[in-house]
Amino acid sequence: MQNQEEQTNSKTFRSLSDIREYKMELRKKIETEESNIASLWNELFHKEEEVPKTKGQKLAKMLSLGTGVFDGVMLGWKLYRRFRSGNSFIKSKRKK
Repeated sequence: MQNQEEQTNSKTFRSLSDIREYKMELRKKIETEESNIASLWNELFHKEEEVPKTKGQKLAKMLSLGTGVFDGVMLGWKLYRRFRSGNSFIKSKRKK
């Protein structure tokens, strides 16, 4: 890899057309690398979920989603009750 960098850094240009050609080569390399990175990114992070095929799978997915929503609502309610007074960290209630 370092040899390639040394070759490109030590490359001499004799005219403006040489520079333009080199620039086009670099642009093509960058575009191919960008498309390669984009395809790898999509493979890693944008996987499609399987569509439930049977009624049992659909019911299980709905129950899972409902449970997640309920859990989020309960967490929000608990946090609201805990922090609604404002600065609860600074003004802690002490029992004597």
